[in-house]
Amino acid sequence: MKRAIAPIGLDVGRRVLKAAQCLPDGRVLTALVTRSELGLAEDLERVGSTLWRRGFRGRTVVASASEHTALQATVELPRPETGAPVRTIAAAELARLHGREAKGLETTVVYRDAPADTRPGRGAPAYVFAVEGDDVMADVAALEHGTGSLRVVRVEAGPVAMARALAFAWGPGAACAIEFGWSRLTVSASVGGVPIFVRVLEELGLSRLDEARGGASSVGAFFDRLSEELERSAVYGVREAGGAGPVPTLLATPPRALGPLIEMVSRLGESGTAALAVRPTLRLGQGECSGRFARAVGLSLGARRSFALRGASIREALTRSSGEGVAA
Repeated sequence: MKRAIAPIGLDVGRRVLKAAQCLPDGRVLTALVTRSELGLAEDLERVGSTLWRRGFRGRTVVASASEHTALQATVELPRPETGAPVRTIAAAELARLHGREAKGLETTVVYRDAPADTRPGRGAPAYVFAVEGDDVMADVAALEHGTGSLRVVRVEAGPVAMARALAFAWGPGAACAIEFGWSRLTVSASVGGVPIFVRVLEELGLSRLDEARGGASSVGAFFDRLSEELERSAVYGVREAGGAGPVPTLLATPPRALGPLIEMVSRLGESGTAALAVRPTLRLGQGECSGRFARAVGLSLGARRSFALRGASIREALTRSSGEGVAA
């Protein structure tokens, strides 16, 4: 039986757009486009030609939600089988934790596996991610109209896509990811494709490193702070995920920062602070790709039944230009 072509996973970042597609023969296609100052719609004009030149197939896209104003946390929620309005409760809880209004938030909820001895009526731990609904719709409009050819079928939380990619590549056990991006450092831990811990540090992105190298501050001070935050986050993440032995840890960063990051994380293991097995790439069947594309890979994998989201995605059906759509 011929396997269907997976959708294109599109990780929409502040600095770059990263795309990945998992092919039926096990290969993984990847593409990266640096963003300009002209906005998402203009950037996508270049994305379309790049995708087709790289051999991407189809026009269906699963995109990541913008994280500029995203809220996220692990909280206890009513179990889905209770019939409770889980998304509404999740949005209210996130709003309370972050001191803002819940109105207008689009949420995704992913439950962790509950212990077999959990008493009926008790809540269950879940990872919750929320963004402004207007932001989601604006990005979808840009994606679909910017190229004139892509069809966005789903928008998902980037940390969920990352957790899914790690589970597909490394199995259902504990896993970590360290993403050193342009504007932020993100450290996450997951089990079985479900995020357990996600920490975002806005002041520790590559842009800050470049500022330090330009003389605005000390490079040594930057790396000291980075090492300190990595240690704190890695220890907590591994503990929360319940990892035993060296936990496979993906490094998702541009090549120029890979060496220093590997050295830093390796020191954590040597000191006994956190046992992490560092890996800069993901192996997926016959394919292998840089860790930078892990979120895009996870978005592409979302169509596979065994790796479908275990909760509600941000929008399963999105409003189209025709006005037709289904509310999340």
